[in-house]
Amino acid sequence: MFSENYELSIPQIKKGFSIEVFATFSLTMPALLTRGMGYYGIYPFLMGTFLAVLYLFFLLGVKQKIRIHYGDYVKEQFGKGMQWMILLLYFVRFLIKSGYTMLLFVTLIQNNLLRSQSKFIILLPFVILCGYVAYQGRETRGKTLEILSFFIFVPLFLTILLCISEINLKEFLPKGVFQWDQFWTTSMLVFLTYNPMEFLLFYGSEQEDTKQKQTRTRKAIRNSFFFVFLSHICLFFTTVGLFGVQITKSTLFPTFAIMETAKLPADFISRLDILLIVFWIFGLFGVVSGYSTYAMWLVKDRVSNRNKSVILGVFLIMALGIALISSNLERATDIYFRYLMWIDFPLGILIPIVILLKKKRRKV
Repeated sequence: MFSENYELSIPQIKKGFSIEVFATFSLTMPALLTRGMGYYGIYPFLMGTFLAVLYLFFLLGVKQKIRIHYGDYVKEQFGKGMQWMILLLYFVRFLIKSGYTMLLFVTLIQNNLLRSQSKFIILLPFVILCGYVAYQGRETRGKTLEILSFFIFVPLFLTILLCISEINLKEFLPKGVFQWDQFWTTSMLVFLTYNPMEFLLFYGSEQEDTKQKQTRTRKAIRNSFFFVFLSHICLFFTTVGLFGVQITKSTLFPTFAIMETAKLPADFISRLDILLIVFWIFGLFGVVSGYSTYAMWLVKDRVSNRNKSVILGVFLIMALGIALISSNLERATDIYFRYLMWIDFPLGILIPIVILLKKKRRKV
C-alpha cells in the first residue's frame, strides 16, 4: 500500500525544492548558455531566471488559492471525464520529463564511469530505487532528499572553492556581436529548465496549516530559489573561467569536467570524481523520483491500491523505454526543449488557470 504520509516539514520542502530545481539544469547549463550567446551567456541566464521568478510567484499564488491536495481539488471542481483528462495530461507530461532525465543520467554514467555497460543495466537499479521511493509516499521521499542534500551540495561547493584560484577572468570580457534573437531564445531555454518548480503544487494541503506555517513555507521556497540562483551563478563562472567559452560550449557535460581540475590539499584525494558524481546521481534521482511520486499521487483515491502499483510500474517502464530508445542526447535535448516550449509549458500554465477560473465561476 502507499504510505499515507501527507505532511512535508519545512526543511524537507526547502531542501527538496533546491534539489529538484537545481539538479538537471546544473549539468548542462554552462554549455546551453555559451552555445546560445557565447561570451554574453550571463545575460540570458539572468533574464531566464527573472522569468522563472514570475512563474514561481504564479505557482505560489495557485497553491495558495487551492489550499487542498491538487488532485483532490481537480476532482472536486470537475466531472469524472474532465478530471481524468487533466490528470492524464499531467501523467504524460511527467512521463516525458522523467524519460529525458533518465537519459541524462545514463549518458552521464556511460561517458564517465561505465563506458562498456549497457544503458538498461545502468538504469535498472536507478529505476527500481525511484519506484521504491515513489511507492512509499511523499514524506519518505522528503526525508530521503533531506538526507541526500548534504551529499549533493557540499561536494559541489567544495569543488568550486578549490577551483577559484584557477579561474581566468578574461573569459568574461564581452566579445563579438550581441544578438538579440539568440538572447531571447536562450533566455527562454533557461526559463524552461526551471520546470520542476511545478512540483510545489503537489507538496500537500495548506488547509490544515496555520497562517504562520503557510507564510514560513512560502518563505522557505523563495529562499530555496535564491539559493539555486546563486548556485547556478557560481557554477557558470567556475566552468567558463576554467575552460573558456569555446571548450565549454563544445563539451557535453562541462560542469562534470571541473572535478578533474579540482584537487584537495596534500593530495588527500587527488581528484573529486567520486564525490562529484554522487552529486548528479542523487540530484537526478531526486528529479525522477519526484515525477514518479507525483504522477502516482495524482491518482490517489481514484484507483484501487493494487492498481496504484501497476500504474507506477507502467509509468517507470515507459519512462525507461523513452530513455532507451533515445540514442543521441544532443538530438534528444533539442527535441525535448521544443516540446517544453510549445506543448509542456503552455499546458503547465493553462491547466492551473482553467482550474482557478472554474473555481471562480462556481463561487459566482
